[in-house]
Amino acid sequence: MVLCSHAPLNQDDSTNSSTNPTPRGSVIQIYATGEGQTSPSGVTGTLGGSQSKTPVLPVKVAIGGQNAVVPYAGSVENSVAGLFQVNAVVPQTVAPGPAVPLRIAVGGVPSQCGATIAVK
Repeated sequence: MVLCSHAPLNQDDSTNSSTNPTPRGSVIQIYATGEGQTSPSGVTGTLGGSQSKTPVLPVKVAIGGQNAVVPYAGSVENSVAGLFQVNAVVPQTVAPGPAVPLRIAVGGVPSQCGATIAVK
């Protein structure tokens, strides 16, 4: 099961919030755990170093119920193995709001965290 961050970052690396919403068409960064097996494989809890590890299973993101383009899903450089980053493009057609639902799925298994992002 994917456990995701409740504080995604906007494209400018600022924290997404109702007072700092992201524009449609921008890329948000989501940090999560639970991506499953990676390639190359890693050991959860060890330092990840600079070698990028990507989930073996496909990663999909839905924002406001709409599929988002995912240009990157993989390890976070020089962080603890088991933490992964997902970059997603906020669809242009998403309705703006302070609490737009955000869901990540790895291998078809959706996150259960109830995360939202603010979109302007």
